Amino acid sequence: MDTQTINLITLILLAIIFVWQIYLTLTVKKYLTGKKQLLKEAQEQGVDQVLIKHQKAIKQLQARAGDLQEISEQISRVAAKSITKVGVVRFNPFGDTGGNQSFAISLLDSKSNGLVLSSLFGREGTRVYCKEVKGGLSEFPLSEEEKQSIAAAQYYGVQKELEFKNNN
Repeated sequence: MDTQTINLITLILLAIIFVWQIYLTLTVKKYLTGKKQLLKEAQEQGVDQVLIKHQKAIKQLQARAGDLQEISEQISRVAAKSITKVGVVRFNPFGDTGGNQSFAISLLDSKSNGLVLSSLFGREGTRVYCKEVKGGLSEFPLSEEEKQSIAAAQYYGVQKELEFKNNN
């Protein structure tokens, strides 16, 4: 190897050592700052008092974490029973009326329980029907549009769930 190559390698090693030295200096400074704070508290209140204070703070944080866990579980139980899947199908049940003014809307929870609401618009008036849905099925006969709205709610509910999981 020639002298220039050796000098270049030495310079690179010195740069790496310099960066490493800065990192170590900052780490030690951070450590010493925390240690100074602790020692200052210990001198003012005594080591025993500082430890007792920190133990109390830890117990309070643990209690709060337990409370937050319980609240989180309650929210999860409520959310499981909430409407999370919605499917809408617009249609024209009678050929003599204009446009797709009738609809079937399914409102389902995470277990596909809920209802399907149908509105049939005609010249003589509007009729509204509501049918209970359990597990994506109904004990009442369903129209094709109602079946489609349930299927859409189940499909898009799953899609949104997957998109949410993929984004987080």
